[in-house]
Amino acid sequence: MRIRIAAFLMLITIYGVQAQNLAGKKIYEVGATAFFLNMDSTTLESDFNIRPNLGVTFITKKSFIHGISVREIWLKEKYFEGVNSGRYVYDTKIKETNISIKYEFGIPLTNNGSLLPYFSIGLIPEYTSYFSRPTNESTYDRHLRFYNLYTEINAHCLFILKQKYSLNLSGSIKINRFYRESIRIYNPNIRKNQQERGDNHNQWFPEVFEVKLSLGIIH
Repeated sequence: MRIRIAAFLMLITIYGVQAQNLAGKKIYEVGATAFFLNMDSTTLESDFNIRPNLGVTFITKKSFIHGISVREIWLKEKYFEGVNSGRYVYDTKIKETNISIKYEFGIPLTNNGSLLPYFSIGLIPEYTSYFSRPTNESTYDRHLRFYNLYTEINAHCLFILKQKYSLNLSGSIKINRFYRESIRIYNPNIRKNQQERGDNHNQWFPEVFEVKLSLGIIH
């Protein structure tokens, strides 16, 4: 395995452009992100997911790096049978929505050559929604929402391929998650302002890890 990785890095170096200064350039990227989650009851997502992403990286004339990307946008439905609420057993349909973007500010270790390693700080605003519609008439619809703001540290290896193209491999570790959790139960027997409740939470080092691989066009 180590021999394969070394051969891959050598191939990147051979076909890369030596001594290319990326200051003032933009890189338009498309790729995929692997998410590793362990968030207990705060999410209905599985432990491992792969999502496509789009983004653009700006490298200033002073060689600071700014990155903006669409981290996640997805809509889907799940159907669960035999849900036990303690009083009833019923089937339910859940509609899930997730929208998040990512901003990064980075400082490169070097700004010349075919390999550009850099570290960055990232901010991720995220909205997640779960709308549950049970089939049991005695159980009310529920709408669970999370408004998240993640802070993270990223490590990047940006490979320059033949002047116009790039390959960006990065890993992310979450430092903090500040979020508001709200739930609305559509109970017609109570007032609307009593149907919803919410709380703010702050979580250090949430167990969300990401590995991203992107191909880019340098402009």
